[in-house]
Order: sequence, then structure tokens, then C-alpha cells
Amino acid sequence: MRTPISATDVGDLVCVESDRNEAARQWCEVLRSGKIVGLTSSDVPIEHLRRIYRVRLAKRESFDDLPLSAHDLLARLEAYRGETIELVVWECDACVFCVMLDGQRRQVVARLIGRDRRFVVMSA
Repeated sequence: MRTPISATDVGDLVCVESDRNEAARQWCEVLRSGKIVGLTSSDVPIEHLRRIYRVRLAKRESFDDLPLSAHDLLARLEAYRGETIELVVWECDACVFCVMLDGQRRQVVARLIGRDRRFVVMSA
């Protein structure tokens, strides 16, 4: 189920890290731009996310092709002790912004920014 969440509330959590994390800085920039309307979050069981990212990140030698801040994503998910994550996703142009909040929306568990693969043009 999707639940409305304000860009201001997300910004209050994400922007705290903007001086030391590039994904947080970019998220904060977009949140402050006023472009975001109708932001929602979804409850996702933490075990689903751990399982997905254990597979996606297994035996990676390079993080160059992964979303920004993916390098510590699995460690952050493994360290989280709650049962659910509030997943907030926003798409803009060819970018996908994702922030994972704890179940009470009090802290950022992880944040990512990646390319929307639907917009990637294959070269001939």
C-alpha cells in the first residue's frame, strides 16, 4: 500500500547527510527544487530487500554500473533491525531516486540514485 509522504519530511531526514554523501546531496537538491509533487512511500519487508540485493550485489568487482551509494547498501540493510522499510521512489527524466526509511520514518537506512534503464539508448 502506498502512503503519502511530504518532500519536506523526506528532506528533513535526507539532507542531514548531504555534506558527506553524494546521493544525499543530489536527493536534497531535488527535494528543495520544488519539482516533487505527490511523493509516496511503500512498506516493504526488510527480508525482501535483503534477498534482492544479496543477489544483485553478490561477487561484484565494480560498483561503476550500480546506482550511486550502492556500495554500502547491503551492509546498511543487514544492519537494520526493523521488520519493514518505508521505500520512497521518485523518477525524474532518466533518473530514479530511492530512499529507504526506517518503519517509523525517523531515519534514513539507505539512499540511492540510478539511471532509469527504460531511457538507456542502445548504441548500434
